[in-house]
Amino acid sequence: MNARQSIEVNQQMVQDLLDGAKKLAESKGISIAEAIDYKVSIYEKYANTANEATAWYLRGEEAKKMISL
Repeated sequence: MNARQSIEVNQQMVQDLLDGAKKLAESKGISIAEAIDYKVSIYEKYANTANEATAWYLRGEEAKKMISL
């Protein structure tokens, strides 16, 4: 996988995280940011490596920036 493909895959993962968080927030009656934090915490908990956990943290931060867009 080249760098461009990696970026595209990562962007899709961020978008999927945001979409899932919106659904979770609506069903649980919480804010989207809280839903993102919850989902990221689960992904971090079950990450196989520290790098994977860090990647999920960064995806969560990027998703939070996208809330207002």
